Amino acid sequence: MIAFFGTIAFVVFGTSAALAIGLNDVPQQFGNVLGIDSSTAGIILSAAIVISVALAVGQAFSKSANPLIPQVISIVAVLAALTAIGWIGIWLILIIVVAFVALVTKKTVDTINSSGSGG
Repeated sequence: MIAFFGTIAFVVFGTSAALAIGLNDVPQQFGNVLGIDSSTAGIILSAAIVISVALAVGQAFSKSANPLIPQVISIVAVLAALTAIGWIGIWLILIIVVAFVALVTKKTVDTINSSGSGG
């Protein structure tokens, strides 16, 4: 993962060595290098950051009783920060929340059905 971020940093900042770019312009520069839209580049960069944070937090809290709670908290915080700096839109967070609720709801219903059928 470190090599991945190193490669991204080299491509983004190496190709624009004479330019001083801000944090908001990183997806645009990344998109220019790859030849894709800046919003798509922002989603790709955001996904890499969120996955890295989720894996790191999951590894750090793997021995705790419920490692999902710190992961969800850290993912929400990272997504909020990425939305605040303009890399992703609020609609992406809403889609992720709906998908997460659907997964948790299905797991809860399956748990209720399996515990209720034994009685």
